[in-house]
Amino acid sequence: MHIKKLLESRLVTVAAGAAIIGLIGAGAGWSAATITSADIANDTVRSKDVKDGNLKVKDLNAKAVAQLKGSTGATGPQGPQGPAGAAGSARAFGSFAADGTPTNPARVKNITVTHPSVGIYCLTAAGVDVNTTIPVATTDFSGPATADTITMVRSAAPGCPVGTFQIQIFDASAGTAFDSNFSVLIP
Repeated sequence: MHIKKLLESRLVTVAAGAAIIGLIGAGAGWSAATITSADIANDTVRSKDVKDGNLKVKDLNAKAVAQLKGSTGATGPQGPQGPAGAAGSARAFGSFAADGTPTNPARVKNITVTHPSVGIYCLTAAGVDVNTTIPVATTDFSGPATADTITMVRSAAPGCPVGTFQIQIFDASAGTAFDSNFSVLIP
């Protein structure tokens, strides 16, 4: 009987020891999994404490991010020439001075202008039908113009020959025609 008691007491001791060891191991695992930033003293985590590849730019302060930028590299080689653009679709265009002469002859295409009277300019554009085309004209404020200057286009008006466009320029506040610089585009 004495042996039986001895075995039982040893069995209880071994079981208790195994239970204590199990609790200690589980407690260590639980405590390691529940450490938060509140448990770590400020300025104590070092590079060796962080697993490589785990930090992201958002984890760094502005000063550290600024230090990540290197110097500008050398200019790369010239890229290939791009394709040619589509041909322009304007049939006629130009900018004209108050006396009807081109302000820059190199920038006038297919338009001739006459200036028969104050504020009236007659435009001829070869191959353009005045009955089916609407030009666009605007005041060029580099010449004698004010905020009240109005520039308009008429396709049939007295003062210009049949088959020409008429540009009329006048001062809306005074109600009078006057000469001013203008630009025109015929699509």
